[in-house]
Amino acid sequence: MVATSTPRGSRRRSPHPSRYGSSMALAVEKWYELDLLDSVDITKDPEAEVAQLQAQMPKLQTALAEARQWVASAIEPVPAWHPTDDTYDDQYYFLRAWRESTVGPRTAAMKQAQEQLAALQRSDDPGRLIAGWLLSRIHGHLKDLGLELPEARRESAPSSIGGLPLAEIIWQVRNQVQHFNDVRDFKPPVLRVFRSMVAQGPSLFGLTSPPADDTALEQLLKKRSWAPESLQVLGWIDRSAVVAGVRSIVP
Repeated sequence: MVATSTPRGSRRRSPHPSRYGSSMALAVEKWYELDLLDSVDITKDPEAEVAQLQAQMPKLQTALAEARQWVASAIEPVPAWHPTDDTYDDQYYFLRAWRESTVGPRTAAMKQAQEQLAALQRSDDPGRLIAGWLLSRIHGHLKDLGLELPEARRESAPSSIGGLPLAEIIWQVRNQVQHFNDVRDFKPPVLRVFRSMVAQGPSLFGLTSPPADDTALEQLLKKRSWAPESLQVLGWIDRSAVVAGVRSIVP
């Protein structure tokens, strides 16, 4: 186990102390989804994205291998003063250390990163997957900011496309990504956001002009996840743009 694999009195150091999740990973620039975004160009066609991702895959796999050490380092080693012949106390100490550590969230984040990388290797449209994961990550960040309720998002800053709060745009775009293949119709807030998004760049959505009415807009939103196109409308096509945009959101 982790607690006994390190000499007593020694201390591990993490290679990437906040890259793969847990309470230590609240810094936006450390989100793993940004590593993935850096590995493709979401403004290009899927075939080009696949080729670019394959070239970046060794680097991403190396980063995951290093992160496994970070997961293991979540539990502090048994201190040098601890008795070596007290089996019961050893077990109690280890269980307490496990409960107090971040190994649970770290392990979950590590598992998610491995699953994402495997999904990308099978995908013929990796940029769409990555953009969707990034929107879900930002959605969780908005919850942490206390912007889960519509009233809170309406009062948040800054305003963006169509005069809508940026937090509201991200929230509703993520809803489209998650529910585009549901049977039920989209709610008015999703339609309101995408009415402004599509008007800003109809060609990104495969159109020459915005949809004529809500019925046509609904049909458009049911076709697919529009995650990468939405990020392009916002100008969030790389790490620096996403970090600056997310950091600008305040309740």
